[in-house]
Formats: sequence, C-alpha cells, structure tokens
Amino acid sequence: MWQAYMVGALEAASLFACFVILHTSTDVLYATAKYAPTTVAKGWFHFVCLVSSVGILFYTVISSEGAACLFYTSWNYILQVIYWGWVYFAPSVNYQARFVLFDTIFPASVAVAAVVWLMLFPYYWAGYTGEQGEALINAISFMQHGVNVAFLIVEYVWDTPRLVEWRTVAFVGLLPTTYSLFAIFVHDLESGEWWPLPFLQITQGTSPLWYLALLVIHIVPFFILRWISAWRVGRRATEETTPLV
Repeated sequence: MWQAYMVGALEAASLFACFVILHTSTDVLYATAKYAPTTVAKGWFHFVCLVSSVGILFYTVISSEGAACLFYTSWNYILQVIYWGWVYFAPSVNYQARFVLFDTIFPASVAVAAVVWLMLFPYYWAGYTGEQGEALINAISFMQHGVNVAFLIVEYVWDTPRLVEWRTVAFVGLLPTTYSLFAIFVHDLESGEWWPLPFLQITQGTSPLWYLALLVIHIVPFFILRWISAWRVGRRATEETTPLV
C-alpha cells in the first residue's frame, strides 16, 4: 500500500518543516506588535462572538454525545472559543501570543469553510445518499462554517493594522498535520472503514494529493492574510507621514 508510505512521508516532512521554522529564530513572535485598548463597542462584539461560539460548541458536543470532537470543525471551533474568551476577559495579557492564535485560526477557519463547502458537501451530495449533505444545510453548520469566518474578518478589519510574522505559518501547518495523524489513528482504532473526513482514506490512489491539498488550503490563506496585513500597515504608515493639505 504505497499510498500509506507517501502520506506518512508527507506528514513527517510537514512536522519537520514546522519545527524547523519555529526554531529559525529565538526572537519572541510579535515582539514589536502594540496592544490597542478595547472600546466598549468592540467589547460587546467580542461578547457576542464568545457567547455564540460557546453555545454552538456545547450544543454540537452534547447533541453528538462527544462524537463532534472527532471532527476538525470542533478542533478549530475550540481554538476560536479560546481566542474570543481571551480577547474578552484578558485582552492585554500576553497579547503577542493572542496575535499568534488569531493568525493561526483565521486561515484555518477559511480552510475549514472551503473544505466543507468545496469538498465535503459535493462529496456527500453526490455519494450514496444526500442525508449527510443535507445535514450541512442548517443554522449550526452555517455558524460553524461561515458566520464564524465573518466574525474573524470583522475582528481583523476592526483591529489595529499589524504585520503577520512568517514563522506563524508553522502553527498553521501543524493544525492540519496533527489532525491528519489523529484521523489515521482514529481509523486504525476503529478497525473499520470509517474516517472523520472521507477523502482522507489512505486506500484511495489519490489520498496523498488530498493530504497535500488539506495542507495547502491552510497555507495559502495564511500568506494572503500576511500580504494584506503588510499592505494595511504600509498604507497606514503612508497616511501618518503624509502632511495634510
């Protein structure tokens, strides 16, 4: 089964690259980033995001009797809950690490939405039955795979422009890599044919490409975010140095 060796090599290479990137410098990530005090309006926005995220997470976990934790959406959603709780209750505490978390979950959330609507939904809808595809068309799914991204976009636009450090890409890469290894472990533990994500079945001839695509679909949004952030910082610097006429 050559696919398993290819996938194993890909995941090992991803882990190695992530750790190398993180150790290329001893500097603290976002050491020069500045903290901007939270306004009342923004505080209410954070509160709404936190309450809605916690409520949806609890609902999905309880209604599925914990099975939701096997899926990447819940992994990503837990990180979002941590961010919203952090920025609401203690925004000034170790805010550099909070920036790292945001710059990790933002691309990951975009990737999750892309996976659900561009990969899973067509797969289920054209598969053996449309029931699983129809299960994605509900308010909870829209919140987990769409509205949450909108919340993060508002947070990003509302926040003070800052640069996104390239080393953060290591954390972005670790998320899908860790989950891929987890999915393989769960499959082997079940000793069956069930996979948390159906396109990760190693027995398929195209499985190495799917694992690679899952990684790429995280990395690309990160570098787009990094480019936009650099543009925002440059634009603000130009506005501050341009004299008023």
